[in-house]
Order: sequence, then structure tokens, then C-alpha cells
Amino acid sequence: MINKLAGQFFVLTLVLAICGCAPVTIETIPTGAALYSADGKTQLGTTPYNTSVFVSDKNFTVSKEHYFDDKVRLSFNSPRQIDLKLRAVPVMISSTPNAQIYPSGSETAIGSTPRKMPIYDKDRTYTLKAPDYFDQEITVGSKSPDPIVVKLERRPIVTISATPAGVDVYENNKLIGSAPVKEEILTRRTFELRKPGYFTKVGTLTGAPPYELNVTLRPFPTITITATPSDAQVYRAGKLIGKAPTQLAVGEETVLEVRADRFYPQNVTLTSGSTAQVNVTLKAMPYVKIGSEPTGAEVFIDGKSAGVVPIEKLIEKNTVIEVRKAGFISKTATLTGADKQVTVTLEAVPAPVVPAPVVPAPEVLATPAVQAPEATATNSIPATTSATGSNRNLWIAGFAIIAIALAIFFVIKRKKQ
Repeated sequence: MINKLAGQFFVLTLVLAICGCAPVTIETIPTGAALYSADGKTQLGTTPYNTSVFVSDKNFTVSKEHYFDDKVRLSFNSPRQIDLKLRAVPVMISSTPNAQIYPSGSETAIGSTPRKMPIYDKDRTYTLKAPDYFDQEITVGSKSPDPIVVKLERRPIVTISATPAGVDVYENNKLIGSAPVKEEILTRRTFELRKPGYFTKVGTLTGAPPYELNVTLRPFPTITITATPSDAQVYRAGKLIGKAPTQLAVGEETVLEVRADRFYPQNVTLTSGSTAQVNVTLKAMPYVKIGSEPTGAEVFIDGKSAGVVPIEKLIEKNTVIEVRKAGFISKTATLTGADKQVTVTLEAVPAPVVPAPVVPAPEVLATPAVQAPEATATNSIPATTSATGSNRNLWIAGFAIIAIALAIFFVIKRKKQ
């Protein structure tokens, strides 16, 4: 009897158990997730996973690499299929150097590395950008490693800097810009660094590291130009650069002209190897001051009036001058430029010799009362003849004196010349 009752109870319990369970299928997106016991220690299977729920609830832990773990609680009233969408774990993206992250095809950055990027249903492509580096694309998806480490490739961009400031960078005589400048060197390129007052420096770059080029320019040596006379002026290419003494930075052959009033100009050539001080002595121009005694005479050169003394003339070769003044004998002189001052003394024109007046002999008056005899009249004719001969002798003597005076005058004049 007892055995019969026990058998009936077992059968009843089995029927109740079979009737009281509910089959449930656990599915995950993505599939293939591991299904663990509630404590997460014992793996029961992988999704899709089929189980049955009896009177009591069942708890599971769903786990999949790159996804967050999820909990599943089943009860008798649970749906016959559970679809569980797993949440992907964000992937860490890091790069060397740090870069901006751009969605593919976008010009707007969403952040910079290092950064955790979410995982979506479909793989997504991003572009990493960093100054002086090539852009690099990466794909982030459920199968991406964590972290994603990217080493960007350096572009051959060279920064050219220079000391002092204000150095200009040229290539093929074309100005690129003022240092510092950045240039991408894909082929061999040659640059010139120039600055006024400094020696030009040339550099050739190939794009190979290092990517920094720092150049120090050497200043031109400063040369001091002094001159005699001290008020001389210094010109370069026809333009005044200063009054002596003046300083000039010389880096290449430079021709200067030194000028001063009443001095011959002189050229001087300077190089970077010239002495620190260069003195230029100008040669004075041969000006001669012409005077006369007495003053007020007029000077003639080649028959043309040069002015009234005192005057000053530039005498660069032997020059014959003639000095004239009314009432004085004109005089010539030869100037060589050696004398600074010449005074010409004039002689007055001698007064002409005036012959003494001829006094006629007194005439013999006839006495009316006495009639001269014929013999007396005859004797008076020789007397008249004698008076006329005396006057002629006086004239001859006067002309002789004048001739002698003129001869003496010309002899004296020639000797003085």
C-alpha cells in the first residue's frame, strides 16, 4: 500500500514538473556570446542557447569579447525567445604623435587621440591628421583590437629658421618668405638665406631627418672711412651715404667715391678683408688767386676776358694770362698752378715826349727914314736862311729824342717779359 502511494506521488510530481516548465531560447546580437551561470564562473553554452524555466527563475550572464557583459533573468512568464543586443566596448585609439580624428570625408574633427571610440553595427572609417605628418585612415569595428595604436608617417617638411631675425629665404632667386619657413622637401632643394649687412648662406636639403634647420648668419665687417679734408663726403653708386668719418658694413667688393669741394674726387675699393679703418687723402685742385698792382686790372686768357682782379682760376696746366688796365702797359704771365697767389705789377704808359716850341728869330725892322743900301739887303738873305736851318735842326733833334725813348721803352719791356 505504501509503495503504491509513493509511486503515485512520483508520477504526479513528474507530470507537474513537465507541465510546469517553459522552453526559452536566448539569442544575442552579435551571436556567439558565452552564457555563464549567474555567478559568472561556469559556462553553460553559447548563444543561441536553449533552456527551460521551471517554477523558479533562472539567471545567466552573457559575455562576449569587445562587448559589455549583460545579465539575463528568465521566469516562467518570459518570452519563448530572448533577443539580447550586446553593447560594444569603445575602442581606445592612440597615435604617435597625437592627431585630430575626422570621420571619413568630413572636415570637422570629433576629437583627438588618445580617445575611446564607440563600436557601431557597421565598421566606420576615420582619418587621423597631424601637422607635418601624412594623413592616415583607420577602421573601427567590432573586430578591431583594443587599443588601436597608430604611428603616423612624418612628412618631409623642414622648418628653416635663422639668426638674427628678419632673414629672407630664397630658392632660385625667388623669395619664399622670412625665416622661419616650412617647406616640404620631396626632392633635393637648395636655399639661400639673405639679410642686408650679413653674409649669404646656402643650404641644400633632401627631406631626410632632422626636420629642423637653424642657420646663423655672420655679419659683414664694419669699416670706418676717414678722409682728408675732414669734411669730405662719401658716395656709393652716385648716392651719398654719409660724411667722413662714416662706417659701412662691407661683405663684398664695394667701390666708394670720396668728394670734397676744391679737391679732386678719389675712388676707393673695399672688401671684407679690408682694414678696419681706411683713410682717403684727396688732392687739392690747383686754384690760383690772381691780383694786380694797381688793382682793377682785367685778366684775359686766350684772348677772352676771365674777369677783373682779384679773381681765382683753376690752373691745371701751363696757362698764359694777359693783364690789362687803361693807362698801363699790358703784361703777360705764365701760370703753372704751383703758386697759390700771383700778383702782376703793371707799369704806367710813359708820357709822350713833346718837342720844345720853336721860337722864330726876331725880324730886322727896316727904318723908314733910312733906306737900306742894296748891299745891306743882300746881307739880310743869309740871315733868313740861317734862321730856317736852325728850326730844321731843332725838329730833327726832337724826332731823334723820341726815337731813342721808344727804343729804350721796347728794350725794357722785352727784358721784363
